Amino acid sequence: MKSLPIYKVYIIFPTPSLSGLVNYDQKLWGVSDENYKLYEINLDSVKEYCFDQNLQVHLESMEYKQKKKVKPDFESISLFKRWNKEYFFLLGSFSGELRNKLYFLDMPSLILSAVFEAQIMSTTVLNKPTNFNIEGHFFKEQQLYLLNRGNEHSSSSLISLSDFENKLNFQMNKNSSAVISKKIELSINTITDVFIGEFEGYQIHWTEALLKNQKEIYFLATVEKTTNSFDDGQVLASFVGLFDIENLNVLRMYKILDGEKAEGMAILGDRMYFCIDTDNPHRFSELFYFEMDDFYK
Repeated sequence: MKSLPIYKVYIIFPTPSLSGLVNYDQKLWGVSDENYKLYEINLDSVKEYCFDQNLQVHLESMEYKQKKKVKPDFESISLFKRWNKEYFFLLGSFSGELRNKLYFLDMPSLILSAVFEAQIMSTTVLNKPTNFNIEGHFFKEQQLYLLNRGNEHSSSSLISLSDFENKLNFQMNKNSSAVISKKIELSINTITDVFIGEFEGYQIHWTEALLKNQKEIYFLATVEKTTNSFDDGQVLASFVGLFDIENLNVLRMYKILDGEKAEGMAILGDRMYFCIDTDNPHRFSELFYFEMDDFYK
């Protein structure tokens, strides 16, 4: 498999667990899977903002191993534009009882606009398993798609949800103030298994996506030695690629890292930026990029 030239951005992140990136107003923003903070990335420095002070204080009172059990597990972030407003949309992984939150932060104020406790319904569609570990998401034609991570013995899957925006309209428009801790049901439209490829005998599973157009997404993926879709295993390599969401096939893919898990992706100018989640309290996250011209050579 071909490799892609990548370059490191030499800045220090105040977190080991940067897991999602988004481009807002030509600036990178990041989210962590272990806290309630946003990171404004200026390519020479990083500022952090806490968006849920009460829960963050509760987390900081714990030891690291305790935090891992109750972390929000935000795996992805995107820009959500509705009702003549812009929001950062943060999505939990749904891999545990405390990881099913949807956060909406008003932009550019970063004021908390809504928090939903979500439940994914109809989980027996097409006899698919009821367990989830959502690594990424994207919106296509106002429909929300989820990237479910597979494991060593199963494929990744692409999940489309129905009536997501209508349910948000009902919940958010009926409240003049912030919507906090409301329950919302997310109905599954389809679940489709996706085979991305193999590396050294292990299946490659995606970790993030970014919509390119109505037919294609950019994606990040990784290979981990683990027999389930929840526990982290030894990371063998990470990849970036282009995926056809209509015909469900990989159009191109490159190896970008050995032994590191790539998460979070955003285009800024002519470069694609991505980060690594070290999952190590003694090592900070790192930011990398590659040139889009190299991707299409």
